[in-house]
Amino acid sequence: MINKELIDIAISASKNWGGTKSEPKLIKTRENIVLDITLNSGQRAALRLHRPGYQSFDAINSELLWMETLADMRFPCPSPIRAISGELAIEIPNFRTISLIEWIEATEVGESVSQLKETTLINLFTTIGHHIAQLHNLTDKIDTKSFTRTNWDSQAFFSEKPLWGKYWKNPSLSKDEATQIYEARQKLSDEINTIHNSDIGLIHADLLKENILENTSGLWFIDFDDSGFGFREYDLATALIQHIDNPYFESIKKALVNGYNNHRQYFKTNSNSLNFFIILRSLASCGWVIGRVPDADPNQRVQALRALKCLKRFSDFK
Repeated sequence: MINKELIDIAISASKNWGGTKSEPKLIKTRENIVLDITLNSGQRAALRLHRPGYQSFDAINSELLWMETLADMRFPCPSPIRAISGELAIEIPNFRTISLIEWIEATEVGESVSQLKETTLINLFTTIGHHIAQLHNLTDKIDTKSFTRTNWDSQAFFSEKPLWGKYWKNPSLSKDEATQIYEARQKLSDEINTIHNSDIGLIHADLLKENILENTSGLWFIDFDDSGFGFREYDLATALIQHIDNPYFESIKKALVNGYNNHRQYFKTNSNSLNFFIILRSLASCGWVIGRVPDADPNQRVQALRALKCLKRFSDFK
């Protein structure tokens, strides 16, 4: 689908929200297609064309309702904009589900994090830990029983059909590497019930550096597309996974744990638990990449090498 077609679709879809006063701008065409749009009301927003087949219409509505409730509770995340009909999302038959969320004028934390000094990184990750605790604390106050979302449970990581793909089948793995990962999978499965802190609930599940924004108001969490019910410590590990090669990683991890534990109600975490969930995130990503790029794409090997590195560094599995 060419950009002109996407813009025409966005203009047409925007009528559900009162129409657009200027031509939408294409921001990204990854799994969700996102356009920058200004409504006739003057409100700037992100129009999302949700990827087909990933989340059901009910699941997308649950995601948006969670975000709306969090924003109403003053958590720093974008608030969905309801259509004129009052709906959170619009389903276009035989195409995609479309939603609109408020535009957050901010920059990705990831744009500068690799250049930050240790003291600045410590302050940043202490704040991220605080925000993740706040996310979990507020979510505990929301009735999520009727929500339709993915389950980030043991089956999502350790079944024969993991949620994001059979990571031991990554095409860049050698036979020995694939065997190592497959055998580690069983050992990790045996240990998960003793390593996590029993805190299970709705999680963001994708708090990578590109999904954490910063402006003069502070930090914002965006892109709840992968959210589901699972281990709360997975959110913390995901916030760390991209920084394992940072020379200040141990300081970053300690700051995140402290920021979280100082504000989380009822549940605490520790470095060992986060090491475990860092491994799980690396394995999930090793599977995620399989169906998204060609077998020969270098990113296959990047994700596979990171999974092998995490197994070696963060556990005693050999």
